[in-house]
Amino acid sequence: MNTYYYYDDKFLLTLYAYLKQTESSIVRGLSDKWEPASIYLEKHSLTHKLIDTLNSNKINPNEKFDNIFYKAYLRVKGKQFITSNEADNIYILLKAINEAIYYKKPQIYILGFLRKEIIKTSNKIRTRISCKKRKLLADNVEHYNQHYNGKFYTIEQIVNGL
Repeated sequence: MNTYYYYDDKFLLTLYAYLKQTESSIVRGLSDKWEPASIYLEKHSLTHKLIDTLNSNKINPNEKFDNIFYKAYLRVKGKQFITSNEADNIYILLKAINEAIYYKKPQIYILGFLRKEIIKTSNKIRTRISCKKRKLLADNVEHYNQHYNGKFYTIEQIVNGL
């Protein structure tokens, strides 16, 4: 049986924006040299903070979600929760991202596979975020070697609502 872990929108937005930023940076890093992309991702790494938050909610569930009716409402709407299987997959994915960032010469096919898994996971997380406006901001998160004419936002701007 799957256990449901409930998270607030700030955590889910941070997770989604970070995965989106990492995926976009990997794409740009593959078309260019990987080392500058790796340095960029190293500076913007949130893997340890995200892993800590993911694990802390497993041990001490968020008190905001104690109301059984609120939990049922969120589950029916499909918002603000992560199943135990998804949490385990996200944990493994964040560890793999961390290894790829700090390993300066990964194989291209490994980065391609990692990118595919990031896209799949970030799309699942995106559906669980309640705030539509911030989801749109997170779609335009800053990344390595971004277009200079585009409008991009930092993860902090997205989470705090500009």
